[in-house]
Amino acid sequence: MSLKVAALAALLCAAALAVPIVVALVADDAPDIEILDAAPLESPDGNGAGGRVELITVDGQPELKVDLAETTVPAGTFLEVWLVETDRAVADAPGQSLGPVRDQGRNVLPTGVDLDRFATVLVTAEPLDGDPVRSGDVVYAATFDVTTPR
Repeated sequence: MSLKVAALAALLCAAALAVPIVVALVADDAPDIEILDAAPLESPDGNGAGGRVELITVDGQPELKVDLAETTVPAGTFLEVWLVETDRAVADAPGQSLGPVRDQGRNVLPTGVDLDRFATVLVTAEPLDGDPVRSGDVVYAATFDVTTPR
């Protein structure tokens, strides 16, 4: 066997061995996502659903995934996601901002959040005024029926 043929054979063997390793490494990079609950996002005025919200875990970290239907954002505002107390009227319920609706729709839940108490999700239209207080302009709402992930 010539040196060129032996080198080519060795190269082909190395490539054949590398393919399963690369595939295994790529497969291991995929996050482990589990859906714990899902609910439709409804407009408070009863004009129908505005999308869907899912309570998920990504590699064990609880997150909300907000998937909005085509929603027009009023001029001078942005859409923000909130968790609020379920047993209070939405308008005055204490809540915690999860930040703006993100491009991929995923907002990480704060460590230790009690989903037994804060199981209502609001999507609000917030003015671009720098004030962190919820405006009360609820675009969509949903309530989960799960307990806090452990």
